[in-house]
Amino acid sequence: MRLVHAEADLLPGLLVDRLGDGLVLQSLALAVEQREAIFVEMLVELLQPRVLVLRNDGATRDRKASAADAP
Repeated sequence: MRLVHAEADLLPGLLVDRLGDGLVLQSLALAVEQREAIFVEMLVELLQPRVLVLRNDGATRDRKASAADAP
């Protein structure tokens, strides 16, 4: 179940999914990655997952980074 839907939840670049008693946090933006520790701390405190996976390998993020580097 998706808990955080990026822009739809006013958190662009952040996706959080709950899978059983685990969470997957996916950062699609540098700003989210820079604040990852804050998001992790909040999620662990509020939801107490057994495992939390950080995923920063999205193809969308790669495209956004490439577009930002273009002249």
